[in-house]
Amino acid sequence: MLAATEDRLVPLVSVRATARRYGAEIRETGGVGHNTMLDAGWPEGWKQIEPWLANGRAH
Repeated sequence: MLAATEDRLVPLVSVRATARRYGAEIRETGGVGHNTMLDAGWPEGWKQIEPWLANGRAH
């Protein structure tokens, strides 16, 4: 799961709780909001997502 530390729609505490509930790995991206890829800090979010996609874990 990718969590944005400045997300006002889905608070970080909620994302952490959901990840814990499902035993999911969580990555926190600092300084970005809910629409991470539309935020000025999108490169940080991409750094978290790209290796996961390249590894084929998205399928």
